[in-house]
Amino acid sequence: MNNKYELIYEGKAKKVFTYDDLDKVKIEFKDDATAFNALKKEKFEGKGKLNCLISARIFEILIKKNIPTHFIELENENTMIAKKIKVIPLEIVLRNTAYGSLCKQTTIKPGTLLSKPLIDIYLKNDELNDPLLTKDRIELMNILSSDDLEFIINLTLKINVILKSFF
Repeated sequence: MNNKYELIYEGKAKKVFTYDDLDKVKIEFKDDATAFNALKKEKFEGKGKLNCLISARIFEILIKKNIPTHFIELENENTMIAKKIKVIPLEIVLRNTAYGSLCKQTTIKPGTLLSKPLIDIYLKNDELNDPLLTKDRIELMNILSSDDLEFIINLTLKINVILKSFF
């Protein structure tokens, strides 16, 4: 990465840098892989490139279907240019099939097809192990208004329909 750009944020999978245009950022995808809330770490050559190219393709599909994204363009196979945004510290997980924590926390068997998409919302906070939140807790913590949360949930359901047909 060129030293002229300043690192704004580094996460488990990406680095975000300033860009020439102050309303944009450079997002560099890393070859790092993590599991169990980053307790297990590994490097896989080419992972960043694959994640970047797959992400760009998905963003292009969503943009064609009038879904708002921050994606602008690929700079190279590992880096994209995006609109600078304020990150909401929530992780929105939509499931069509039961796996992972849903099965560990309930009596639902892995692989069970769900009768309708299930949306779980987690607080992005490694120190708290990304806890599952309720709508009331999100409002209580002033993360989002109930209207904004409804907008995100409805958008997530629309994206699910688009991506299910793509995949």
